Amino acid sequence: MKNRTLIISFIILFSIPKYINAQGGNVGFGYNVGYHLSNKGMNFVLDRYNETRSYLSAKMSKPNVYRGFTFYSDVYFRKSMFDFDITINKSYGFAEGVDNTKSLVHRDIKFKVSSFAIGYAKKIIDKKKIMGVYMGADWNTAILRTDSRKYTVGQDIPEYEKVKWDVNLGFTPYLQWVGNRFSTKAYLRLLVLKNDYYELNRYLNPNTYTKDNYRDEEGRLASIGFALRYNLFKNKKM
Repeated sequence: MKNRTLIISFIILFSIPKYINAQGGNVGFGYNVGYHLSNKGMNFVLDRYNETRSYLSAKMSKPNVYRGFTFYSDVYFRKSMFDFDITINKSYGFAEGVDNTKSLVHRDIKFKVSSFAIGYAKKIIDKKKIMGVYMGADWNTAILRTDSRKYTVGQDIPEYEKVKWDVNLGFTPYLQWVGNRFSTKAYLRLLVLKNDYYELNRYLNPNTYTKDNYRDEEGRLASIGFALRYNLFKNKKM
């Protein structure tokens, strides 16, 4: 279902680029990096993982620094624009140590956030034609997925196991510079609802999860990021 939604979104995004360009718009792709400022529920679970495993030589790191691709379509008006974004971010954490079997074991965490956004912005610094700096905000639907795997170092590395996925709504204020062939976008993504990491706690900490307060496993995700984007069409200067 999620793959079908993604395919349909790509078709809508890129099916009429010539029409969009003729009306004063663009489509393109880019790369974004960022940092999860707050992810309380997940951080609690990972801290519990570290607290209950004294053998760890490298404690579980938080999957806060993310990176990934973005695909977009912008439709420009005289002093404003509409934007449509598909952004896929991934971040990773790991822990390692010699357990009671005298084996060096490694645990990975992969945290993926896929966002489908639509928004509106006003031009605040005017350049030629549609080029300039815009300030606006997106409303987005976010799909959060957490995967994990554990293996003995030196042996075959298994595939990730899906542990938890959830859907949330987000609000993303942003500042975007639109150039001729490139554009940049700095944003703050705030999810509206709390996500719970009960399933992740049960998966990672089977001996202790029943003693934990459910509220400690909840939290809202807040992220700050920056995207460098390539316009498939040159924006008109005149």
